Amino acid sequence: MIAEFRVSYGHYIEDTSFAELVSRLSDASAEFRELWAHHDVVGRRNVCKEFEHPAVGRLSFEQTTLLVSESPDYKLVVKIPLPETGTLEKLHRLLTNTP
Repeated sequence: MIAEFRVSYGHYIEDTSFAELVSRLSDASAEFRELWAHHDVVGRRNVCKEFEHPAVGRLSFEQTTLLVSESPDYKLVVKIPLPETGTLEKLHRLLTNTP
């Protein structure tokens, strides 16, 4: 996550609020300080996201984040139900109000 954050930081290098945030995080966390010092830069990648829904239980998704290079403020996050997790069926039940 820190390497991904560094990508955003690079787009706003002149924005003092980013520098202040890095400073606060560095003060609060030795782990952040250590990882930030590595200077790793990694764009968004596909990750698995899970949510616990009160009515249907665990929902598991593959998440892909698409960035717009000309407008770094814009991102499109796509969540695709992971197969063999029952997520698609649970979403269908939620959408159709069936138990």
